[in-house]
Formats: sequence, structure tokens, C-alpha cells
Amino acid sequence: MRSGINKPLVIKTRDKDVILSLTKDTRGEEDSSFVDTMNSGLLQIVLGRLRMHTAPVTFMDLDGTQVSMYEKKATSLVKAALKKERPIVLPPIPTELHLTGAKLSKIMQAIAYKTIMKMKSICERPQMGKTMESIISHVKGVNRRSPSRKQIWSSLRCKDFSKPLQMFLWKCAHDAYKVGTYWDKPSMDPVLRERARCKHDGEVDSMEHILTKCKCTGQGLVWSTVREMWKNKTDNEFPETSLGSILGSALLTIKDKEGKPSQGLTRLYKIVVMEAASFIWAIRCERVIRHDDVPLSEVEISNRWNAALKKRAETDFKLTNRRLGKKSIPLPPVIEMWKDTRVVDMTPWQGSQYVTMGGVLVGSRLYSRDGIG
Repeated sequence: MRSGINKPLVIKTRDKDVILSLTKDTRGEEDSSFVDTMNSGLLQIVLGRLRMHTAPVTFMDLDGTQVSMYEKKATSLVKAALKKERPIVLPPIPTELHLTGAKLSKIMQAIAYKTIMKMKSICERPQMGKTMESIISHVKGVNRRSPSRKQIWSSLRCKDFSKPLQMFLWKCAHDAYKVGTYWDKPSMDPVLRERARCKHDGEVDSMEHILTKCKCTGQGLVWSTVREMWKNKTDNEFPETSLGSILGSALLTIKDKEGKPSQGLTRLYKIVVMEAASFIWAIRCERVIRHDDVPLSEVEISNRWNAALKKRAETDFKLTNRRLGKKSIPLPPVIEMWKDTRVVDMTPWQGSQYVTMGGVLVGSRLYSRDGIG
């Protein structure tokens, strides 16, 4: 464009998505206010510049033989721009050529919601920020690298978790449950403010306290069972539990005895940790709401936890059925994952291939049955 807006312009690129964004897909992206478009700000500036161009604009799709030559030229221009002491200031784009907002006749509820959320300033709860820091710290200590917040939120929607479990994790990360300091407010009734502290040890009844520190019968028994199962499976000690380790378990990479990343152990760890946390929360709510904070017996908790974990393991084996099509999972990794955990009887599955075999039973050749009928 340095030659002027009244001279023909040829844009050469090998990225077909760029060509589509600047030609065929432009109208749709503008109608939706570029809400789902990557680098939307830069794209809007480029579109405004192209609309200012009065001469013809041609797009050329480069093939493999032409790319290297133009890449060198583009790289040299980028390096030259970076060396400049002052930023390049382009003339302003006329308002009529720079469309903003979504088109009312094309807008839908989803687009409207995303556009509004994009315009609003993000307000983060103080406790959520602390939770994110705890998750990042724990994952970095195990994986030797820090996860991004996007990776954390995506991991809470892991496909290995049920929808209710995903909702539980999302609320824990957002500090959305009415526990702990939620009740400790001057405006609260004195009777309600008593809910802020645990009746069994006097500590603030936060989500981390409920899941990992409460001295009431429940969480300690469940985690001791998990540690014993992990010891039988790996001969290693179970990692320390905290709210950060629970919410970040889907991001961890567990290694085997040889120090290599193990897909089976990684999946087993995140499933067992999440199921344990969900179970502890469920029996805590049952104890507080239905039984007036009277603890359940150790026998009942142990039996119910073993049954819940066994049901989850059996669900994994049912998911190996080929009738589920693309949603099915391979049988061998599932067997390797639950082997030596003493959670489910492996006898019907080990050495058996009938779950993974698919086919149709067809009739054989008809033979004459002389003398019959």
C-alpha cells in the first residue's frame, strides 16, 4: 500500500484462511462483530485499509515453490520494522469504512451474549484468583511447567468426567458454593453465621477444608483408601492432596516406575481424585443437611465409597463396547489402568476380546434335511 491507494494491489499468501477472512467470510464476520474471530482487531484494520483502496485488489494463493522467496522478503520487512525507533503510524480509517458492533437483523442470542461479555470488564472473585494460583503452583511442581488459565478451564471439562462432576469442579474453581466465609458477614443472622465454621474442629468450613482437612469422619477415610489403592498399584506414595491438586489433577502427567509418562496412570489418577472429591462433598452435604451434622459411620462411608469407585470402573469397561462407535475406548488401556487396584474383578475382562469384537452373525448354507418333517 506504500505505492498509493489508487494503484492496483496484489496480496500474495499461502494461508487460505486469510484469503477467506478478507473476501468470502467478511460479511458474516462483520455481522457477528468478529466475536469468534482470531486477531479480530488486526483483521478489522486490514479490512478498513483495503476498503480505502480505490484500485483493484487481487489475492494470489501461493504454491510451495513460490513460498520461500516471498517468505524471505516478508521476514526482511518485519526485521526492518522492528529496528525502527518510532512505531509506524498509519492514517486513520474513515468511520464509514470501519464497522463496529453486530448487525441487529443477523444477531442471535449466543452472539449477543458473547459481544456483551467481550465489552464488559472481567471481574474476578478474590478467592478464584487464589485458587488459580494454587492450581498453577501444584501443576508446575509436578510437570515442571506452568499451565495457562485457558488450559485449566478446559481441563475442568475433561471428557472423562461426567456433566455433574464438571459442574462441581467449575463451581469449586469459581468459589460459587455457599461455604466458609460466605456465611461470615456482618449482615448475616447470627444463627447463619455459625455455618462459617466447622462444628467438629472449629476451622473455617471452606471447600479446601471440607475436601482435605476436616477432622470429621469422611474425607480422611476416603483419602486413606485412595492412598492404599495407589500404593498397591504403583508402589509409590500418593501425592499430597489440596484444593489446587484436586482441580489441577486433569493437567498432571504421572510417570511409571521407569520415569516415563504413563497414560494409564495419568487417567487413573485424575479419575480417582475427582471421584473422591465429589464423593466427599456429597456425604458432607448429606451429613450437614439431612443428618443435622451427625457423622456417618466409617463402615457406611467405606462401603459407599468402594461401591462408587467400583461403579466408575465398571463404567470404563462398558465404554469399551464397539457399539458405541467413535465414543468407545480401547479395552487394553482400561485393563492396564484398573489392574492391581483391587477395585473391580478383572477376571471377566483379562484375556477376553469379546467386548472389542464387532460383527454380525449370519446364516450358514442351507442343507437338506431328508427324512425330517
